[in-house]
Amino acid sequence: MNNLPKSPTDSSPNLSVLIVEEDPAQRKSLELPAREIASHVYLAGDIDTAWEIANTLQELHAVVLGVEESSLSAAFQFRDILLEHFETLEGALSAGFDMVPYFEQMRGEKLFHKPVDPETFTAWLSKVGARVAARRQETPAPETVEEKAPPTEPEPPTSTLEDTAAAEIPAAPSPTADEPATEDSPRLEELPEGALEPGTLLGDYRLISVIHADDDIAIYEAEQISMQRRVALKTLFRKHRRDPAWVNAFAEEARARALISHQNISLVYEAAQERGVNFYTMEMINGTSLKAMAEADEKLDDEMAYEVLASCAEVLRYLEGSGVRFRALTAEGIFVTGETARIANPVKNSASVVTEPGEQMSILASALRPVLQGKRTSLEKRILDVLLRMENNDRADGIRDVNQLIEALIRVEKAEAESDYLAELDREKNRKAIKTGIIAGVAILATGLVALKLLDKGPEVRNLNQMALIPAGDFAYQDGDKVHVNEFWMGLYEVTISQYADFLEAFKADPDLFKSVSHAEQPEAKKDHKPLNWDTYYELAEKGSEYDGSYIDLNCPVMGVDWWDAYSYAAWRGHRLPTEIEWERAGRARDNKVFPWGDTLDLLKFNSGADSTKNGDKEPGWQDGYRYWNPVDTIATDVSDYTVVGMAGNVSEWTGSWDVHPDNPDKKVPYYRGASYTTSKDFELKNRRPSDSADDRKLSIGFRTVSDKDPKDLPPPGSNLPAPSTPAPATAPAAPPAPDAPATPAPPAPEAPAKPTADPPAAPPSVN
Repeated sequence: MNNLPKSPTDSSPNLSVLIVEEDPAQRKSLELPAREIASHVYLAGDIDTAWEIANTLQELHAVVLGVEESSLSAAFQFRDILLEHFETLEGALSAGFDMVPYFEQMRGEKLFHKPVDPETFTAWLSKVGARVAARRQETPAPETVEEKAPPTEPEPPTSTLEDTAAAEIPAAPSPTADEPATEDSPRLEELPEGALEPGTLLGDYRLISVIHADDDIAIYEAEQISMQRRVALKTLFRKHRRDPAWVNAFAEEARARALISHQNISLVYEAAQERGVNFYTMEMINGTSLKAMAEADEKLDDEMAYEVLASCAEVLRYLEGSGVRFRALTAEGIFVTGETARIANPVKNSASVVTEPGEQMSILASALRPVLQGKRTSLEKRILDVLLRMENNDRADGIRDVNQLIEALIRVEKAEAESDYLAELDREKNRKAIKTGIIAGVAILATGLVALKLLDKGPEVRNLNQMALIPAGDFAYQDGDKVHVNEFWMGLYEVTISQYADFLEAFKADPDLFKSVSHAEQPEAKKDHKPLNWDTYYELAEKGSEYDGSYIDLNCPVMGVDWWDAYSYAAWRGHRLPTEIEWERAGRARDNKVFPWGDTLDLLKFNSGADSTKNGDKEPGWQDGYRYWNPVDTIATDVSDYTVVGMAGNVSEWTGSWDVHPDNPDKKVPYYRGASYTTSKDFELKNRRPSDSADDRKLSIGFRTVSDKDPKDLPPPGSNLPAPSTPAPATAPAAPPAPDAPATPAPPAPEAPAKPTADPPAAPPSVN
């Protein structure tokens, strides 16, 4: 460690900086620019060393804390003590994980995302130095300071312990009258309490133009400098920075939006606070809104109009199933992008935004009607009929909610298929009219086969390949000692019938693939990876039909796979099966929840077998909406904090972990996790479920996969296959092994002091 101070110069206004960073490379990248600006730079590789350094200092102006999720508690505690001792201290955090869940614990710190951009870091530190210099010009500091005298009247935006604790919200660094300003960044006292000017810098973002603004919030088009990408940036006006109700409502909105995961809804990137301005950033949708199209008199062809309406219906069904509050889908927030529709994230955190289903149908119809071509094709006529029923939903056949809308769209699709068949039949008859009756009859029969295919088109296969990043951190596995889990990616959904069918098709194209992906100790008698009853249920799933009395389509989970099948599919994808520790962490998240949504059992939030004993096989009403399995993305309330869907129910899932069987200590078996549509009790995520053997094939067991690499960096399925690994031996050793690869227990981090709380108002304001 090199803590030698640098001699003060004109460009380094006697500025003292403490950098705490475990990673030597990150520490070095911060140290170099810091030494160009500061006169004293102190380096620490951990909090304990930082404590020792801080105890020797009489003056400290800036602290940069490089944090890991497992050490946040200790870092925040260290920060709080520093703020007590150094009243003008300004802080920054550098993190490589999502800080949104910890937004309320931040107290005005600058947030850098690892790897830290040197230019952005230098710009921030230069401003800190300028503020230090300005304070020195106002009140020269004595050579020796025995005790700091409190300011007679602290200015509102200061970031001292007392001020922030009283307000319970992040505060901006203390402004000074003589603080220098640049063209891109006005002086803090000049930063308006309301809307910000284009060109303003907020951390890593430069504001470009105003998209929307009212009396309390504004949404801007902005550039993320380090990523060189355009984003939508939403700000809470600075005038609300000391109001806990406003700040908390804004933070909750950002958090709620970030948890939404749907292919047609825009993403939320991050939330932060900069100079008293709370903000979060979202995906800038690259498309044209229906409102803008109507104003420019642009039109959609009938196929695209149907796609937009169907996408909106799917989004509404997803949002209603998630149980979140959301504003109405309007022409302003529905965008046409290429061959699909994208919806500006509509999730809100206020009861006042709830729209009645019938009203939403009317709003959606009004948004779509102005952009129809008016050519009155058969499809457009059917769409117009649906819109009319949505607008006048009080009539007998009115469309009053999203379920009725989806039913109407299915009927439109079937009617179009029938029309295509009849038109083809007429054309075929005309072409064959001059030929003999026998030839014409054969042609009509052939056309009839086409009709059967058109009429039995089957449901759409959705893209369900997405994976969620599970961040590294300490986790109390089985509610015991904490173990450290490295970051990994987990399938957002259980592997579907459609995805598994692609796997089986790959064997037909490459017969040698079977040996490449199969486990080294797979029984020789196993000659294929077809699931139990595959030929029967796959054919019915293609049609969107019923199997064993329950609806099935290609978006339902693959079932009836044994452990060898699951292992081989994962190897083919370039993935692997999750360990029990990984599976449990992904479902219980950082709070060790009993269920993905919390600690209270709610049978309506997931697909289980607890309702089968109440209604009986002959009654149609199932509490969770499904008799047996469900499409993997249709119960959005069964979702963990890391956005992984379906871990509480639907089908149980194979893991890569082997352990001794609880009823047979001489036998080692693979374990699966999660309840299924057959489970009627013991739903907690921490429940371990031993199989009878790796050969178990049950329709209530499927699986999902994980990856140690970012999915976008992986090769296509079937290429670069890993070498087969060896499962645990059939006979257990004298001491039973742990269920996963050994993990070193981590000592619990020291808890931060309890933060004072303030009573919120009876009804927090809506942040629109």
